[in-house]
Amino acid sequence: MQRILVTRPEPDNARTAEKLSALGFTPLQLPLTAIKPLAVREWPDPSYIDAVAVTSVNAVRHAPEALLTDIALQPCYTVGERSGEVAGAAGLNVVDAEGKDAEGLVRRITADLAQGRKVLVLCGRVRRPVLQDGLRQAGIETFVVETYDTITFSPSEEEIVAKLEAPVDGVLFYSALAAKAFARISACRLFSQSAYFAISERVGKMLPPEARDRLHIAQEPNEEALLSLLSR
Repeated sequence: MQRILVTRPEPDNARTAEKLSALGFTPLQLPLTAIKPLAVREWPDPSYIDAVAVTSVNAVRHAPEALLTDIALQPCYTVGERSGEVAGAAGLNVVDAEGKDAEGLVRRITADLAQGRKVLVLCGRVRRPVLQDGLRQAGIETFVVETYDTITFSPSEEEIVAKLEAPVDGVLFYSALAAKAFARISACRLFSQSAYFAISERVGKMLPPEARDRLHIAQEPNEEALLSLLSR
């Protein structure tokens, strides 16, 4: 069976590994990033907020229960179906889970909200300014609440070989941070013939130029589209 490396952080790494096993692959787990919850003690009064934007699953996972309770009645926009499922399970009022990425999230929110409205953004400390800038340009005020940070790892070749033992057939990338971390270890001999699978073009661009001829990009920025590349 083909050996496929999962680079995303836990607990999603294990969840993806289970999916790979069900598809007939041999999953290899080597998280290159880790999620660190942040202490959140302050946020705007919910009566001052017109909507909530969720940029990732982890933004909800690590939000304080009191915050989630405060914003439970506000319309919630998420970056994708998976984040929508987690937000809904946490009690949030998900009205739109079709954002797909930060640019799409801006489009979905600005289509519904007029200038002068206010959005609370649940997000990580490491992020692009796309959502905030896009909403600001549309005249929508944002209040950012960072619920987690992301830490990257770059194991040595000796550590990689000890962990994986044999050559890797494919590597999955879910974030630009993980792809950037992998670029620092891509010269490891176990990856000399690996195919690379990125959830978006932006993530794929973080890999070194010599890897581009073995790179495959998901048609949509979600796990289903990413894993479908393997079956091809």
